[in-house]
Amino acid sequence: MAIKLIRNAARHIGWSVAAAAIIWSVALPQSASADPLGPTNHVGPAPVPAEMAAAMSQKRQLSNMLALVNSGLASRSDYELQLAAFIAEQKIVTPNRATSMSSPTASTTDQIESCPGGEPCISPTHKYLNLAQATQATYYYCGPAAGYSVLATLGLWQSAYGVGETLAQGNVALDAYFETDRFGGTPWSGGLKAWPMSYGLNRWMQGTDSGWYVPVGLGSSAVTPTQYQNDLMFDIQNNYPFLGNVDEVFNSAHLVGHPNQAQTIAHIISVYGYSSSGATTHYADSVAGTTFWAWSGNVPAYSLYTSSVLASQMLIHKGYVW
Repeated sequence: MAIKLIRNAARHIGWSVAAAAIIWSVALPQSASADPLGPTNHVGPAPVPAEMAAAMSQKRQLSNMLALVNSGLASRSDYELQLAAFIAEQKIVTPNRATSMSSPTASTTDQIESCPGGEPCISPTHKYLNLAQATQATYYYCGPAAGYSVLATLGLWQSAYGVGETLAQGNVALDAYFETDRFGGTPWSGGLKAWPMSYGLNRWMQGTDSGWYVPVGLGSSAVTPTQYQNDLMFDIQNNYPFLGNVDEVFNSAHLVGHPNQAQTIAHIISVYGYSSSGATTHYADSVAGTTFWAWSGNVPAYSLYTSSVLASQMLIHKGYVW
C-alpha cells in the first residue's frame, strides 16, 4: 500500500498529487492537494458498470440473508441455493486455496495461529483465514501488498488474465490490475478502469472484470457499521479475505500503531477474520516490516479493531472491496 499523507510532498500524497484525483477521475482539481481529506471532496466517482452493479446487488442480498441465517431467522438451505446461483451466474472460479502456507505469527490476542495447516478456523462467533501478511515493497505499495496477501490466501499464484503473470506485488501493481505504478498509488475509482481494485482481484482470479469482489463505499453504496459487519462475516465465512481502504484523519480513529498526525493517512489493509460475531475485525498491515516512516516499527503485522469504529471513522471516506 502507499501510506498516503495527504497535504504532504507530492510523492507522499498517496496516488501522488498528479494522480490523487484518480479516486474519481484522471483530472486533478487544483485544490486537491490542500484538502485534509484528500481529493474525494472535489470530484465525483466513476460510474458502476451494469455487470458490476448486478453482482453488487446479488452479493448484498446474500450478505444480509446470511446474517439472518446466523441469527436463526432464515433457512441455510435457501441461502446456499442462492449462493450457488450467484456463483454460477457470475462464473466465479473456486480458488485453489494454499493449504501448505504456514500460519503467520500473531499476537496472543489473535487466534489465527491455531489454524491447522492452512485450513480456516471457525466457531459460531469467530473465524480467521490463514492469511500471510506481506510487507509492502515501496512506500506506495500498500494496495499491491494487501492484494498479494488476499490472492496468496486464495492460492492464486498465477493470473487468469493477460499473460498469466506470477503472483508478485509488482505484477499486482500493473495497469491490468491495481494501476498502482501508473499513478504512484492505488486508485479507489476512476483510473484506467472504473474500479481498479475489484477489477484487479477478479481479473487475477478468473480473468473477468466482474466476479466475487465488488466495491462498497464512496461512489457505489454507503459504508455503514451494520452492513460492514454483515459483509465481513459473509466473505470470511465463504473463505474470501478482502481489502479495506481507510483514511485516518487527525483526531479520529487510527489503525494500530499509526500516529495521530495532522496529515491524513490513507492506507489499504487486508482483512482476514472476525471475532465476537463480527464486532471485531482482524486485519494484516503491510507497513509492518518497512522502514519508510519513523513510526513503522510501531505497527504489528496482524491487528484487530472494533468493526463499527473501523467502518464509521476510517472506511467511510472511501470503502472496501469484498
